[in-house]
Amino acid sequence: MTYTMYNMPRPVLASRHKTLDWVDGAAAVFVVIWVSEAFARLGLNTFFTVMVYAYFVPRFYFAARWLFPAVLRIWPMLLYPALCMVSVAWSLVPQISFVAAIQLWFTLCLGVFLGHRFRLSGLAALIVTGLGLTILLSLVNLTNLWPPAFGPDGGFQGIYTNKNALGQRCALVILTGALFFVSQRAAAVRWAWCGWLVCVAAVLTLTQSITAIVLCVLAVGGFALATLRGPAFTGLTIILCCLVASGLVAVWSLDIALIEDGLAALGKTSTLTGRTLLWEIAMNRAQDRPLLGVGYMAYWSAPEFAQDVSIINGLYGATVEAFHNVFLETLVMLGPFGVVSMAALIGFSMRAIWRAPKGSLRTWALALFAVLIFSAMLGSSLYRPHELTLLMVVALAAACAAASEAALPVARSSETTPRPMPPKVQS
Repeated sequence: MTYTMYNMPRPVLASRHKTLDWVDGAAAVFVVIWVSEAFARLGLNTFFTVMVYAYFVPRFYFAARWLFPAVLRIWPMLLYPALCMVSVAWSLVPQISFVAAIQLWFTLCLGVFLGHRFRLSGLAALIVTGLGLTILLSLVNLTNLWPPAFGPDGGFQGIYTNKNALGQRCALVILTGALFFVSQRAAAVRWAWCGWLVCVAAVLTLTQSITAIVLCVLAVGGFALATLRGPAFTGLTIILCCLVASGLVAVWSLDIALIEDGLAALGKTSTLTGRTLLWEIAMNRAQDRPLLGVGYMAYWSAPEFAQDVSIINGLYGATVEAFHNVFLETLVMLGPFGVVSMAALIGFSMRAIWRAPKGSLRTWALALFAVLIFSAMLGSSLYRPHELTLLMVVALAAACAAASEAALPVARSSETTPRPMPPKVQS
């Protein structure tokens, strides 16, 4: 097992100046807090956006020597933002599409910067630190310091705009905390991590976000199964197989309607809390412009669909501006070419993670990637700029691509290694 010690986030790829490393680390934590949208309800996101751009745009310029090759290394992931930029030509609201496409390119470059500079261990520290701070502030909000602390359905949302956002962030912190927990040798440190994870799990339970809870259990369970070795792994696998088998026998013998009763037990309906209705609307809208779509991020601002948006807001709330499925959202915006480019982005990221050097870090990256993608299938993430899921998917791909390249043996031959020049003979 590779031991991953937690340190305050500092770049793994260190520079010549230690002060710059610390500044980059603090700025990266700030970025994670910014893209988590924890302070959107407090009206601070615009101020945070200005600060992030003011620091990282010049930083990209001075890091262009290694940043540009790192961006080219993940070139299949560039197809999606390139198509989003080109869609300005046929967008129903071109100004919206243009601004959003610029922001998307910035988010992608930011993800590459963080992934290449901090690598997987640094990204894990960024998640625990940045998202952990937002969870601590959410705990403070149990006092209703920034009302409302609870949503209309009773789920705890902390400082976030909804319970699902806080629930997903808790799941990411628990999964990443599990990485540090299993990687520690000192018993006292393990107990400290265990206490923190129990605290975050309590917050996750308060959110009542069933999707986040299920994803967290599956991800942490899968990570534990892949990390454990020896009799513990075999015993846990046998127990899980017995539980699954007994559950299937119970379903067959009691004639249980598995899907309906299972969703009801999770607090869901057969429409997945209205998501399937949104998906039907998305399919209908995709047929209006089946080849190229309506343009990147244009549907929710286009006057042609103002009535549809008004009806959706009336049914699900004024803050709902998404179809809660990344592929359907992309299909409406960019047509089938957009779906292909999004599939390329996801597929290349998964391939890069899979080809990374084996160890607990790669196992954690695979589990984290699975949580992010499944969340995007049921939420409004991955396709938008300035957003946590997209940033982390790109950062994971960049970090793993850099790690894979660093692990390759260096070819040494007469063709690649220049011959030394003979010494000059003085007359």
